[in-house]
Amino acid sequence: MEKVTVIVPFYNVEAYIEQCLESLVNQTHHNLEILCIDNCSPDGTLNIVNSYAVKDSRIRVIGHDKNKGLGGARNTGIASASADYVCFVDSDDYVSANFVELLYQAIKEEGADIAVCGFRGFMDDDRQVFQTKYDDDTIIIGKKKDNVFDCALQIRGTSWIKMYRLALLHQNGMSQPERRYYEGVVFWLKSIYYSSKISTISDVLYHYRQRDGSIMNSFSHKHIEDRFDFIEQIDVFFRKDILSTPNIDVYKATDDVLTCIMGHLYYGESLIEDFGGESKNDYAVHFASKLSRFSSTHSWPILPSKYKKYVKKRDLESSPIHKKMEGAISLDELQSKLAATQQSLAIVQEKLDNLYSSYLWRVTSPLRKIRNTFRK
Repeated sequence: MEKVTVIVPFYNVEAYIEQCLESLVNQTHHNLEILCIDNCSPDGTLNIVNSYAVKDSRIRVIGHDKNKGLGGARNTGIASASADYVCFVDSDDYVSANFVELLYQAIKEEGADIAVCGFRGFMDDDRQVFQTKYDDDTIIIGKKKDNVFDCALQIRGTSWIKMYRLALLHQNGMSQPERRYYEGVVFWLKSIYYSSKISTISDVLYHYRQRDGSIMNSFSHKHIEDRFDFIEQIDVFFRKDILSTPNIDVYKATDDVLTCIMGHLYYGESLIEDFGGESKNDYAVHFASKLSRFSSTHSWPILPSKYKKYVKKRDLESSPIHKKMEGAISLDELQSKLAATQQSLAIVQEKLDNLYSSYLWRVTSPLRKIRNTFRK
């Protein structure tokens, strides 16, 4: 049983850290290194973590002299990990007892570079608010890298539902931006690109806490700034790495990156709608300004118009009328039924023609005339 490093950044999570650590020290995969990265937490979280470290030698505490955000703390963990495999757990979440074991098995059995599990979102009262599952599958990332964006859209770009082969991260200089929201988006995209195989498992093993003080419930201009920052990184990665891949399908790659960018823009606008509050209009203006600047400075002049069409299509798909129509018969199905009906009519017509030309039909003709006379 090989060692696995679990990286746990923490900051101001005194109320949740015990549940997180309990779920880790009780993993069925015992050969663990648990790196707890202190981001200058001002509350009593560090005391709780230290008390666990005294009781369990697998826990190691590493302190920062300044808060580097989730991305910076994960980078510290990656640089300090001593195992061949690494995964990330946020300190206000917890994992199922076989989280490490099943992800490790998936990597070993499939010869994968990354393994991914399902997850659920829950409130403080443990009420589930959503669940995301993946099929048991192995995704091959070919040399042409023509399914990188497909995979990125298929699997959520967060860091904490995955186990990585550590050499993959070291060999390709993988790191996350410090003190940025959405720090895992480009990290995930690059991880796919540099991988050969990614294994997904259907088990829901990660439990993601939704709380009032979390990042997504404190929307600000920084969310917009950081969104366009990672979109710029996607653009740079696309031009520098994706397009330089031998035998790349340039048309598909360009269409894929545009679809990826528009999806992130659409989600960013939906966050303004959901969390913008009284400043919603101000955020919307700032968002539009950033989009215009990005499209003009990154050689994507077509992006704003394509994005408007994308939004219109998505809005139409989410409308009550469209949802009502989803239950109706599709055009393909209707055409198929029509063709079957026409074929049945042709068979019936052929039988009638045979009957009309038959000897029996001619012989019985006088009797039918007498019958019709009485019917009148």
